[in-house]
Amino acid sequence: DEYDPKANVNDGSCQSLEGCTDATMVSYDGYDYPVVAIGTQCWFKENLRATQFGNGEDIPNVQDPVEWSNTNSQARCAYSNDETLAAIDGYLYNAFSVDDVRGICPIGWHPATDDEWKELEAYLGMPLAELDVTGFRGSTQGVGSSLKSDTEWNGSNLSGFSALPAGRRSNTGGFINRSNEGFWWSFPWFGVNTRALNGNQSGVNRFSSDTRSGMSVRCLRSVVGCIDPAA
Repeated sequence: DEYDPKANVNDGSCQSLEGCTDATMVSYDGYDYPVVAIGTQCWFKENLRATQFGNGEDIPNVQDPVEWSNTNSQARCAYSNDETLAAIDGYLYNAFSVDDVRGICPIGWHPATDDEWKELEAYLGMPLAELDVTGFRGSTQGVGSSLKSDTEWNGSNLSGFSALPAGRRSNTGGFINRSNEGFWWSFPWFGVNTRALNGNQSGVNRFSSDTRSGMSVRCLRSVVGCIDPAA
């Protein structure tokens, strides 16, 4: 939840998700992102399309598949190296970019962790017994369908998350499954670090991916100042 026991300033987030409405826009790296409140979380409503880290340094755009597969440093790309697709889906980033200390999300936001994805999934109805399962979970409850956009594939988008089937880039540099699957990093990058939605499944897949894979990023608002409202 929003309560932060270390905070000493009440920013109002214990009572409500202030500043997280349909009218809210977050400006970052030349683009205005809409946001959506889901439970006690505030998410970007679109995949990240940043070309720079928070300090203004470039995230390298690596197009060559051999270079992509061999890199041990930060990289991003558009699906099929087509910038018109990045304008729709956002960029695909490797784990080195998402875990960089310079920050890939704007100040006050961060790439969602595995636990934060589980909080989202639980709010949307995924049973507690399924949250830590590797593989597809929450199919009976339609958690994945609730996250998917209702315009680009077969989702209901009841959550307002508006997930798109942006596909991914493999650790060998190939592009995979745009229009049928979406993939997102869920950090930390070691261990279980991926969420995926499939056009043929109503659940959410949770598994591990190679750090050289290219996947989408959703930024989540950080809780920086919330005291117990009852204190």
